[in-house]
Amino acid sequence: MADALAANWLADIYRLSAQMPDPNFNRPPAKTSSGGETPPTDGEATLSTDVDCIVTALQRLESPLLDREVLCPTSDVLIKLANGNEIHYYLASSQILSLVSPVWRKGLDPDSPFKKKIIKYNGREITVLDLEDNDQESLAMILRCSHFQMDRIPSTLSFERLKRLAIVCDKYDCAKVFKPWFDGWLARWENDILTPGHEDWLFIAKVFESTNFVTELISLLIENSSSLSECGTYIKVKDVDVPVELIFNFVTNEIEIERERRIEISVSKLRNLLKGFFEDSRETAGWCSFEGCQSLVYGSFIRSIRKSGLWELLNGDQVWYGSLNELHKRFATITYTVTDGWPVTSLFVCISHKNNAPPGLVSSRHSCKFVTEKCRLLSTLTSLDNVL
Repeated sequence: MADALAANWLADIYRLSAQMPDPNFNRPPAKTSSGGETPPTDGEATLSTDVDCIVTALQRLESPLLDREVLCPTSDVLIKLANGNEIHYYLASSQILSLVSPVWRKGLDPDSPFKKKIIKYNGREITVLDLEDNDQESLAMILRCSHFQMDRIPSTLSFERLKRLAIVCDKYDCAKVFKPWFDGWLARWENDILTPGHEDWLFIAKVFESTNFVTELISLLIENSSSLSECGTYIKVKDVDVPVELIFNFVTNEIEIERERRIEISVSKLRNLLKGFFEDSRETAGWCSFEGCQSLVYGSFIRSIRKSGLWELLNGDQVWYGSLNELHKRFATITYTVTDGWPVTSLFVCISHKNNAPPGLVSSRHSCKFVTEKCRLLSTLTSLDNVL
């Protein structure tokens, strides 16, 4: 009978070892653009220098069909915004633009080493400021607000609109023009920040000078995010791919470093608990001193670790790429059987009760107080909470 139990136990272990691969031990794969090519870096991006196209467009400035917006009656700058197939023109003041953005100030500086495009319009010279790949509505909001058209600034923004505006404001370092609107825009979303899909709040809050819910969101990402993908562009949060391109590098690094630190603490705690079974008398105080019973407790713990899929991680043979929260869920499944005052038969010997021992088995009066499967105490890694 003992041989049959041992054979079944080994078969169970082999079956568990051959189970399907665990995605938590695989780093999120790299992603490429739809064309299969790596997206260009910032250094590879170029601005259009097609002066002829601008001149041709300016010759049509008097046409009411041309999409242009006059922001200042004494405009001396023509802003050309090319976004895909759409081109928008804005006539603005160089003095206002220079005050609003240090980036624009450098571009408009007469002593700038960068060659500027100067053209004639209505008998006066104007400078062409060529801005590409900007969200048109966000740029228009910046230009209107800076040119004192405050009545055209909305009092509320959708989260997507807020994010797009933050991108343009960060690009040109001009978020300060919206300072009177900061509190109203951000307050609308503060109840939703900790729900999935609002991770870009870290970027928005940085641009618009808010600290609300930043610490809480970082803590949430530490607990629920996977490791950074192989391409370094996203993390997984509850099976959802979350881009990190808008999250500042130092924040991403902070999340990754703290996540790895806590995983190491958790794994070390489990490793030390297993090691301490027979090295730390506090862990085994009050247990039955019978060697067979102690081996049974130790074996049940090892078997449970294998069943959880964490044995290789415990031995240092695998890396956990899943979330800290998912790892703790695995820990919660790990159990071992301890003594708790239930007199039952040992796995290796049979206790004699009124000489009713099954024939062929050795009888023993050993009174192992071993908890049955029905009444077992599941008590493993609750102490982990004290270190996390």
